[in-house]
Amino acid sequence: MKKRYFIALLLGIFCFSCSSPSGQSAIKDTTAVATLAADTFAKKALTDTSSNFNEEEAYANYQVIVIDTNNSYHSLNQKMFSLKAKLGMDIDSMGRYYNKQKDRIVLPDNDEDEMYAGEYFPRRELSKTLSLEYMNQYLPTSKPKTIGIIAGIYANALEADSAFAAVKQVVPKAFKLQSKIYIGCMH
Repeated sequence: MKKRYFIALLLGIFCFSCSSPSGQSAIKDTTAVATLAADTFAKKALTDTSSNFNEEEAYANYQVIVIDTNNSYHSLNQKMFSLKAKLGMDIDSMGRYYNKQKDRIVLPDNDEDEMYAGEYFPRRELSKTLSLEYMNQYLPTSKPKTIGIIAGIYANALEADSAFAAVKQVVPKAFKLQSKIYIGCMH
């Protein structure tokens, strides 16, 4: 608010100090000063916004429980559905399916998210559900086409350990990993 008063004061001083017989030059000069002040204010606002972005806040350290990994969507999908009742967990595909032509897990082409419609969008939210995900989202050293059956994403280590113990009773080869997951805006 103080900046606006200051800019108005500067404009007023400038207008009165610049005299012109017709007044046209003073108006042009005032417009130029106002434009310059607005541009400076806008640039400062953009700078301030970008300097407030904290990359660390765009990531979260979560525990991810993985039942199995493979390159075959169909075998993992079948296994996930057979484990659903045994684990007492729901499946949440987020509307995604396997597109044979693209050879990829994708959202429908008519998905409301126009940016990711027809593309893969990873599970990044905390979840206690089963889903099929590309493992390189959670373990960057994984090959790009490696798919995993995910049995939950947890922020709380105790909750993750409890869920992991229950999964291990049904699937002894399951594993848990600590993952730094991007949770910032993807648009």
